Amino acid sequence: MPQRRPKQERGRGKRSPRDMVSWDGEYFIDISSSSGSERQRVPSQRSSPSQGERRPSSQGRQTQRKRAQDAYPSSSRGRPRPTSGMEDRRRPPRGPEVYQRRQKKPLGKGTRRAIYFFVLLAVMAAALLLSVFLLFKISQVKVTGDQVYSSQEILRICDYEEGGNLVFAPVKDRVQRLKSELPYIEEVQILKHLPGTIEIRITGAKVGACLESGGSWLYLSQSGKILEQREEPLEGTLKIRGVQPEDSSPGTVAVPTDEAVAEVYEEILQKIIALDTAGKFTRLDLSDLYNISLWYEDRIQFLLGNAADLDYKIEFGLRIAEDENSIGPNERGKLDLTVASDVKRSTFTETAETPEPVTPGGEEPNSGKEDPGNGESSQENSASSQEGRTDDIPDTFFTG
Repeated sequence: MPQRRPKQERGRGKRSPRDMVSWDGEYFIDISSSSGSERQRVPSQRSSPSQGERRPSSQGRQTQRKRAQDAYPSSSRGRPRPTSGMEDRRRPPRGPEVYQRRQKKPLGKGTRRAIYFFVLLAVMAAALLLSVFLLFKISQVKVTGDQVYSSQEILRICDYEEGGNLVFAPVKDRVQRLKSELPYIEEVQILKHLPGTIEIRITGAKVGACLESGGSWLYLSQSGKILEQREEPLEGTLKIRGVQPEDSSPGTVAVPTDEAVAEVYEEILQKIIALDTAGKFTRLDLSDLYNISLWYEDRIQFLLGNAADLDYKIEFGLRIAEDENSIGPNERGKLDLTVASDVKRSTFTETAETPEPVTPGGEEPNSGKEDPGNGESSQENSASSQEGRTDDIPDTFFTG
């Protein structure tokens, strides 16, 4: 049995070696000598031994450590405890017999429904992809709309193969290729009809204006795309002078090289289209941006002056030209609109004839006079103007 040493007075928070009990080389606090509020301390090997005792050697410490390991199972945690049966009251033992493994709770009804829903969704997505790759094959390609070009030529450019995948068939690049390679196509719609039909719907372009360029005339659509190049302008269309395009190739958009001219050119054309008077204005001269001229029905010349307030000048002049009380339906002359935006009025000067613009060859036409020859020249011009398109493009349209 260990021998108990007499107590000594204890300092605040300190204990002397006499207050401790030696048990197989370990020191413990004598709980019988402490107050009720004092608790047993954990085994300490840091407390200095008394004067008569010696620090245990390394071999002794290994022996003590082995004894502690044999006394407690391997699953326990913490510092080794003595085998005296005195256990730490502050924490319960942490062996597997105390902390049993908790069983998992079963899934709730809402969780199971969510899992079933996502599984069903994944199965449906897989089935949809499988049907896209295996079922939707191109079986027919047809061309509808305006017959401005042959179906064989359109199908050659689109290059759709029967048996190909309908869903992944390209559309956007085919539309661009058709518009650029076939100028008289204004709009293209490529529609996909399940289970395996592709429809190419064509809208033909009509000549809306003729642009003088390099001694010839470029036929323009209402969107400004160059359709073809001819030696003579097309009658009944707006003839434009004083604009030099950057590229005169058919299929491209006519963009003037001069930025100032391009701005005025686009503004006037947009205003004419907005007023729905594309067939009433017959000529436009932009050779001098400070003296812009626009002809109405080849009999009234609008003197617009500079590029300021062009929208208002054109609309103001159109109201006067269409008012029979202001200008008669058979009167010819010049309508001065240079200050119309400032004073809200114009001046009309009646003339016997309206001078025609200079032709590309530099000669002045006869302005309504009869041809001194046998009339062959006028008949050729009339035949050329009635063609309107190349030989392989019909003048009339149909809707498929």
